[in-house]
Amino acid sequence: MAPDMARSLLQRPPPPGIPAESSITQLLESARRHGLTELLEKHMLSGFLMTPKEKQDQWRLPVQDIFRRLFPDTDPVLLRTGQWFHVPILAVQGKNARIVTMMTGLLPDDSGCRGIGSPLPAVRTAEAVQRAHRVAGMARAALYWFLQEKNEKPVQGTSLALPVALAFRLYRDSSLAWPRGLYATGGLQTDGAVVPVDHVREKYSYVACSCSLFLAPADMALFGDSNRPVQTCATFADACFAASLYSGGVTAAEIALYQACWISERNFFNHFHGIPMPMLTSERADNYYRLARTDPGRYLDLLVDTFRRCSHDRQRGQILAELFAPDVLENLVEESPDNAFTAFNWCLAAIAFYNHCGLIRKADRWQSLANHFRADVELPEINKFINHDFISRRFNRYDFRPQPTRMLADALAMEEKKQEIYPGSSALLGALYGTLAQNYGFCGPDYFTDLLEMTAGARKAFGGKYHGESRRLLNYEIYGYLDCGKIEQAGSLMANYLGLKQESGPGEWLQKTKNLLSSSDPGAPFEVALVMRLLKETGYIASPGDIRQCVAKICRRQGHPWQLTAVNLGWSALAAGLDPEAEQLFRHSLRICLADSETMRPMGLLVLAGLHASGAAGRAEYETARQIRQWLVRSDCLNTAHFQPIVTLSDDAELLVEVRRRQSRLFPFSYR
Repeated sequence: MAPDMARSLLQRPPPPGIPAESSITQLLESARRHGLTELLEKHMLSGFLMTPKEKQDQWRLPVQDIFRRLFPDTDPVLLRTGQWFHVPILAVQGKNARIVTMMTGLLPDDSGCRGIGSPLPAVRTAEAVQRAHRVAGMARAALYWFLQEKNEKPVQGTSLALPVALAFRLYRDSSLAWPRGLYATGGLQTDGAVVPVDHVREKYSYVACSCSLFLAPADMALFGDSNRPVQTCATFADACFAASLYSGGVTAAEIALYQACWISERNFFNHFHGIPMPMLTSERADNYYRLARTDPGRYLDLLVDTFRRCSHDRQRGQILAELFAPDVLENLVEESPDNAFTAFNWCLAAIAFYNHCGLIRKADRWQSLANHFRADVELPEINKFINHDFISRRFNRYDFRPQPTRMLADALAMEEKKQEIYPGSSALLGALYGTLAQNYGFCGPDYFTDLLEMTAGARKAFGGKYHGESRRLLNYEIYGYLDCGKIEQAGSLMANYLGLKQESGPGEWLQKTKNLLSSSDPGAPFEVALVMRLLKETGYIASPGDIRQCVAKICRRQGHPWQLTAVNLGWSALAAGLDPEAEQLFRHSLRICLADSETMRPMGLLVLAGLHASGAAGRAEYETARQIRQWLVRSDCLNTAHFQPIVTLSDDAELLVEVRRRQSRLFPFSYR
């Protein structure tokens, strides 16, 4: 390789991985011949420092000698204790732009921010780095050095402040390395304002081919072509917003659209259900939440629709659920009775959300408040409440009985009568039929015909107007077929459910599922859970590569139904001989089950049974099984009679074997 090309490559950090000893020897020898020894040592050192601590001892590199040679005034132990990441700095000398890599390490103490090694940057540049450290809100000290040779011209100017501050913030908040394809330039003031700098056009032109998002100061009218991925930033908060969205997979064009959601709090809440999570957890979003909390009468009507859209989204729903406590809405209605209807509908959204999460006690609080408001609302709203109340008092409590409550039967009869008088699509009637379909599903194969009768009624009620709700009925039918052991019929419906060709099979279902794992559609988690259950029931053995791709994404997800997705894929991983991945999935599922949900806690026994069967259970797991059994015995929110076959077992291993044997009875329908 030509020396100039080698020099260019060595000025960037190496790719992840530990080079072989023979490769290091050859590289060092070649570098000596071309006068690149110092740069190669810095290059390798950057890779070493960014390697996880537990793997650093695998490097065959004279680390201590290199440390002392390159950083004679710095303790090598201090360097190794840092958490290191890199920042690409765009610099211009004369008319030539280039990238200079800045290595940055966060230290355990709070002793400020300073450069080490040679060349050190100009004084103004060092001050800009220190300002970036403060603006980013770093509580920990930092060291930095540049991947340059000591005789090179040091970095000058203040335009590195914005990218350095962004790198600090990304790592502080999310432990994220600098995202590929992101570039930034701009000065910073102490109040976070982004300051114009020189040579922005030249910098962009230099990285245009590899750039997916370019952040620049806001008051520089440099680019008339809207097709360029340039996002201007007036403040550091603007830049953080764009960088965090980009890190989550949002494109530059989409970021510009999301920026429009900040125009007003009404605009923000209207688009809340589709806004990326980094935006919803930002400081600017916190200001809007504060406005809503301090003036519920003004915002409640708008937020009810927002909350209803997010009732199956754990992250978004949790943000909204925490805005108002029940007593706040009770006081609001006492002061302004006209708010009763809106407050009642907020209660319905809260009940639906907590039902989805399996949080029985929290749902109870909102059910009590909804009952308090019933006299002030119309019958259709009351029937919606009855539907949610049935789900909470039956499904979430493991109280599986085929007979509906008198209230639900009366609500259904009332809506059927209305349908006869006013034919057409009815979301409420379809929802009531759908709830009864689930009820029969939870009661087992003996009631499968009733399940199909209810889904047929729901389809007729939904008509052609509620496509999403109609698709959910296929979900119920597939679970019903699985509980009946009719795998072939379930597979035939699965193709329709996933929108695939009728002749598609497990391989195609899994490939579709891999795409769904990256989807923001609130229905996607339920589709994934159903596919994983069917794949487990069919005995399909996926390739190790496919399973590992799914494991990485599933283990980042929390809440229902990911505990079921993880445990079912865990069994598939065992069948494929991937015992470590199976154990990882089982343990992730167990963490979800034990987090905070009364409904999901018993499912922990199903997961522990998997760990026992796979030989991965130890003393801690058996103790957890004992604790869940004891909790079931004294639970005042679940139907403990449902678990009678297992709660009398005192031997932990026997308990888990029995759970596995009786899983279809203990965890019927969509609960496994």
